[in-house]
Amino acid sequence: MSVTAGTIGNGGTIPLPSGYTRAQCKYAVWPTSISVYTYATSTTRPTISVNQNNGVVSYGGNYSNGEPAGGGSVTGAGYLCIAVK
Repeated sequence: MSVTAGTIGNGGTIPLPSGYTRAQCKYAVWPTSISVYTYATSTTRPTISVNQNNGVVSYGGNYSNGEPAGGGSVTGAGYLCIAVK
């Protein structure tokens, strides 16, 4: 068994522990930094997710016409990888 953790950018792929495959890994992610927008009329929640099949992390928030739509967005993330053979 291997447990690894670290930080990862938007669109990044969580690294595999040495000697393990993606199929042997499960991932968890959480925000480490969030930008909050209070000037818009709508409210959105920051989002963060990890694809369990390929380890790719996605985060952000809702945007409209290139501008924040209100609420916030994730701007940094941490990860945990648990690998079992």
